[in-house]
Amino acid sequence: MNITLLGFGISNKAILNCLKGKHDFFVSDINLKDEDIRLLESVGVGYETSHTGKILDSDIVVVSPGISPHSGVGKMVRNSKVESVVDIDFYFRINKKPPLLIGVTGTNGKTTTASMICHVIRDSGRDCAFLGNNESPVFSFEGETEVMVLELSSFQLYWAQKIPLDIGVLLNISPDHLDWHESYEEYLEAKKKILAFSKVKLISREVANLGFCKDAIVFNEDIVDLDKFPEKLKSAQNLQNVAAAFAVAREIGIESKEFYKSLSKFEVPPHRMEFVAEYRGVKFYEDSKATNTYASMKALENFDKVVLILSGIVKEKDLGDFVKVVEEKAEKVILLGDRIREKLDLKNMDVEFARSMDEAVRKAFEGAKSGIVLFSPAGASFDMYKNYKERGKDFKRAVRRLMEDG
Repeated sequence: MNITLLGFGISNKAILNCLKGKHDFFVSDINLKDEDIRLLESVGVGYETSHTGKILDSDIVVVSPGISPHSGVGKMVRNSKVESVVDIDFYFRINKKPPLLIGVTGTNGKTTTASMICHVIRDSGRDCAFLGNNESPVFSFEGETEVMVLELSSFQLYWAQKIPLDIGVLLNISPDHLDWHESYEEYLEAKKKILAFSKVKLISREVANLGFCKDAIVFNEDIVDLDKFPEKLKSAQNLQNVAAAFAVAREIGIESKEFYKSLSKFEVPPHRMEFVAEYRGVKFYEDSKATNTYASMKALENFDKVVLILSGIVKEKDLGDFVKVVEEKAEKVILLGDRIREKLDLKNMDVEFARSMDEAVRKAFEGAKSGIVLFSPAGASFDMYKNYKERGKDFKRAVRRLMEDG
């Protein structure tokens, strides 16, 4: 088979590593690094650093999730007769499906929910692999497993043709990645594909209210007992995540007693409403994974009043609801970086500007009459950082430095 890998990021690199020597590959990526080129040349794989018609000289094009369908090369692939797929549905064309395949998507909470589901399943005594839209692409998995849990992004779902899911979970939908998708309607359609792929469809009450999936099982946050939650999971965000995991557990026969026992041992992935430290009566929380306004609004539900640090590239166009919540919950707002400053107009608020994380943390600490500093950026990190993880680590470092400097 002749396979074009369009984009040579983590998912397509895993394909080449797994299948080299078994198929003929060609790589097209305008951002190939020197080490990538050395790798491709060492295994005899052709490549190009500008997207040309060579991409279509293949039996199938595996599109990196980072490639927008509205980019020049995205349009070329969509308008061609060559079949295009993403790594996950390509994986199941050449590999046997595990006995139980579960998919999870949503604007927010995907990673936490998917990893929680996998944790509970493992605790019940079954093998479970957690793969997909994280640092473990499907083609990095070797061997067999009883259960596979996939975290699925809207990018992956857009390009996917068929993923043979036994259970699909749709957590929530709010406008996001509109630079990639071009419209909210397209983003919504991509997210909805998880339900078309799934035998059992699980959706939150929030999604059910959108009215597009009449044959789904609706899970409500009322199905879980908050008194049985470990303290670290008692947040507005995790209530929906736990309810979704509970709904899946119920579908596959895990008893509620067993579920809650397992939940007590679950560790939330970092950079999601993490308590960092308390210093001179002020508590610092890091929520760098809040890369959209919806996620930050959920974070604010956990507090009466906070000093809120916002940062990054805000993706939404209509910020009316977000501004109302910020005005209600924030006693003071620190805007870190030029991009957030240009985007947000908080006329009725006490607002300060910061050029560095250290400056933002210091100003937030000095203004925290409520005793809470919340770093929940509401924007993507790429204006100042490589990713949300690097940004979250910098916040923690700045808090430590504040405490050390006294």
